[in-house]
Amino acid sequence: MAVAVFVAGHFYPMVINVAIAAVCVVAVYEIFTAMGISKQYVIILPSLVFAVIMPLLGGGIVWDFAWYAYTVILFFIMIFMNQVLSFKDIAVIYSMSMLISIALSMIVLVRYLDKDNGIFYVVLTLGLPWTADGGAYFIGSFFGKHKLCPNISPKKTVEGVIGGVIVCVICSLLIGCAFDFWLLPAISVHYGYLALLALLASLVSVIGDLTFSLTKRGCQIKDFGNVIPGHGGVLDRFDSVIFVAPLVSFFVQWLPLI
Repeated sequence: MAVAVFVAGHFYPMVINVAIAAVCVVAVYEIFTAMGISKQYVIILPSLVFAVIMPLLGGGIVWDFAWYAYTVILFFIMIFMNQVLSFKDIAVIYSMSMLISIALSMIVLVRYLDKDNGIFYVVLTLGLPWTADGGAYFIGSFFGKHKLCPNISPKKTVEGVIGGVIVCVICSLLIGCAFDFWLLPAISVHYGYLALLALLASLVSVIGDLTFSLTKRGCQIKDFGNVIPGHGGVLDRFDSVIFVAPLVSFFVQWLPLI
């Protein structure tokens, strides 16, 4: 299914907008469920609407107005529901909704950086954190001895992180070769910039993974959901992507990879 989305997204960019909007909605709802406030519809509905429209809008002044309007609406609700929702509740809801929706919307932005070849950036934005996570898991399983943050994620090791960095860099170069010589032969990939981006993204992905592991621990849950069999919820799969997507967006605007 992912391959179909990528192919369709290459020819029809709006497909990426819709796919990311769906991911944002589910991810934001999973946060509310983890917090135990999934029945507070007055606060949930504006947040879900915000999660939908941010990827669909794809940037611009309307994007700025959307987050401003969401901010005003959310704190308006807090004032009139102060007996039910505390400032701490609103702060968590607001910060997580903004983080998830804006960060994942960066995937939409990188698609439009290059009208003809932007799908390359989309694949990288997802591929970098996922290969880093996969590499860290397998290398850590076989060679991990030194715990990284045992109080947050007992299975994560220093060796796993190093392995994840190496795997991520290698896979990024392979992705670059695949697009350079096969999928989009008209482009020319700058492999030095690509390797640097992979190095940074693999390290940032660890922060994303640990951040949401700590969130799950605070909410006393194992997974954010069961939408993806064997992987848990959408947030369990996109936690590191949330931190990597803005990095890719910023990086490629300063140092274009193609």
